[in-house]
Amino acid sequence: MKQVFPRPVFDASGRYTVSEAAAFVISNPACSRYAAIVYARRDLQHALELMEACCSDEVDEAHPLLEQAAWTAAIVNYSKPFKCSNARSPKKLDELTGLITGHSLEVHKEALTLRDKMFAHDDGLGESKLVSLFLPARPPRSRHEFGIGVGTWRVTGLGQDRAKHFVPHFAHVLNLCTGLEEQAHIEAQASLMTSGFSDIVLLGIAQEDKPHADVNTDGSATR
Repeated sequence: MKQVFPRPVFDASGRYTVSEAAAFVISNPACSRYAAIVYARRDLQHALELMEACCSDEVDEAHPLLEQAAWTAAIVNYSKPFKCSNARSPKKLDELTGLITGHSLEVHKEALTLRDKMFAHDDGLGESKLVSLFLPARPPRSRHEFGIGVGTWRVTGLGQDRAKHFVPHFAHVLNLCTGLEEQAHIEAQASLMTSGFSDIVLLGIAQEDKPHADVNTDGSATR
């Protein structure tokens, strides 16, 4: 029998509309809140693992580009749950942000500032923006007799001590998020049972395809 979507879990007569066990794509605020917290917890877990790697001698002594990659990934992954994007809204995680207080809030703001001004964008933090002009002792007679220079100094990573400064905070925020995840899961299930699934709309069979991230020639992204 062909399934019809969208449809409720129970129809107007009270009949249960699911005849075969399956996972369905749904629209529901409580479940969406739970999903947002799960995505955040994954990012925070990755951020902690990467920042722990930045504490190691192997990364500290590796090629500067590898150290820069680890620091960039750690800071950007930590910041993802707290920044706006087309796929997520940080408003769904206001309760997590509200749990970050005191000294932890200071470190949190420090990480977001590093993301905004150094690792994800360029506000000149950690990189020389000097522009210079070299001139000889006499008037130059050709372009080969003077030079235009730009700064070469660039911070590729912040070192082991700074990484060790961030690790306890990352672990603390991950722990807060894990607690929220467990709470949100229980509350979502309780909400569905209490409402008798009346606020659920079944949109189709859930089929999770492997994600891909292609960028088209017009600059648009294909997920």
